[in-house]
Amino acid sequence: MRKFLSIAIFFLCLLLVVSPVLADETKGVEDSPREQAQRLVDQGLALGDNSLEEAECYRRAIGIDPTYASAYFNLGFVYHSTGELEKAIEEYRQCLRYDPKRYDAHRNLAVCLLAVRRDAALYEVRSHLNMAIELEEYLPPGNRPSTLGKQRAELLDLERRINKVLEPYVRESYSSDEIIEILSRRVTRGGQGLYEGPRLPILFFSTGSAKLTTKDEPQLRALSRALNSPGLVASRFTIEGHADGRGQASSNLNLSRRRAKAVRDWLVQHGGVDPKRIIVEFYGEDHPIYPNDSPVHFRYNRRIEIVKRYKE
Repeated sequence: MRKFLSIAIFFLCLLLVVSPVLADETKGVEDSPREQAQRLVDQGLALGDNSLEEAECYRRAIGIDPTYASAYFNLGFVYHSTGELEKAIEEYRQCLRYDPKRYDAHRNLAVCLLAVRRDAALYEVRSHLNMAIELEEYLPPGNRPSTLGKQRAELLDLERRINKVLEPYVRESYSSDEIIEILSRRVTRGGQGLYEGPRLPILFFSTGSAKLTTKDEPQLRALSRALNSPGLVASRFTIEGHADGRGQASSNLNLSRRRAKAVRDWLVQHGGVDPKRIIVEFYGEDHPIYPNDSPVHFRYNRRIEIVKRYKE
């Protein structure tokens, strides 16, 4: 009995010593930065008045967790609502840096860019609006915004606006002399625009294809003669690949890359063009020159463009 009491007293003393230590350790456990930031975002959303106080909640959240996309989005929304559009653009960009699939950030960024940058940002506006639409289409039917149809119409209107600004002139083929004349034109670089430099839309591809055919060879030979002509042989060029607006943006981006690479490889391997003079860029469906509203316009958007680069 005495032995039992001794053991009981020992464990009681041990419990008295350990319990405060465990309690102190429990007190020391803090919420993660994301949890703290979430509480601040919730506080800001509860205010919901686009006030300085609401904005401060989101700024504090970002200070605690600089990768928290929701805090950037809501801060951007406050700036957007109060007309501080340049600040809104920056916050929406940060949001998409950490959450590139946030469709409402893509949509709001497109709206702000169009309002502030106007024609100079049309391609970027189109890219974000198109991405918003694609992401919304992946949502369950009950969760899709009711404005999805309206956004598709806005995208087509935007492409028509791009076409009006660019006033593109395209033909099925050009002689080497015509190519030299176009790529030798002087271009004013004083203002903002969709792009810089003399350029030529050329070589239109079949749907879903990056394959060059025997029908393309006369045009490719004319292009290589032009690039190696005395007037252009000292110049450097970009070969841009493009796609029409059908299909998924990611697939079209890869397709445009393969188109540009196919033309570059032909020029180097069969046209005698120095590979150091040519770089490849690709834009998928993001740089249309015609609205994607007819088979003819689809074809003209499935293209490569030759762009004369300025010396740095």
